[in-house]
Amino acid sequence: MKKYNVLLVEDDKVIAEIISGIVSDVGNYKVIKVYDAENALKVLKTTSVDVVLMDIFLGGVKDGIDVMNEINKFSKVPFIYITGNHDQATIAKAKKSNPVGFIIKPFKEVDVKVALDLVLHKSKDRRKTKVVVDPVLVAKLTKREKQILGHVLAGKSNKFIGSKYDVSDKTISTHRTNLMRKLKARNVTELIGIVAKYKKSN
Repeated sequence: MKKYNVLLVEDDKVIAEIISGIVSDVGNYKVIKVYDAENALKVLKTTSVDVVLMDIFLGGVKDGIDVMNEINKFSKVPFIYITGNHDQATIAKAKKSNPVGFIIKPFKEVDVKVALDLVLHKSKDRRKTKVVVDPVLVAKLTKREKQILGHVLAGKSNKFIGSKYDVSDKTISTHRTNLMRKLKARNVTELIGIVAKYKKSN
């Protein structure tokens, strides 16, 4: 059975242990716990993560929404917010970052398990979707750039991609820069938009 990596970002260590225990009991999830924004970003840039459970109020300069907005710039990993404050202003701000869902404190064990099942289901559907890019643009890419494009669209980090092809993450970074230039995308968000726009018109 495939193990899915769950990144849990929760500054309250007691709650982090509770959630980690619930997730681990499911059986096919491996939990990576961090307690602040800095380490969350570090993990996402160096490790393959399938799901993020992000506490909204981390107690630092950046809240969970700020962190996810930053992560969204380089990764399409699905995520769920954890929060004890479900006022309309907070939820409205959070929704703009496109989470899969919310876990509201105080939560029950079933709330966490259902939320993860929902993410896994959507993730499977997304992997079944065939990605189509304008063949004229793709023709400009090298074989390796085409391979890397698929991983970039899947939200994989440079380090993860490099490990697949036994090259440094710096080499992957160069390939990413080249393929985005050829596809006329300034960032990953634009790259995904180009792919989506082409799919919609064909």
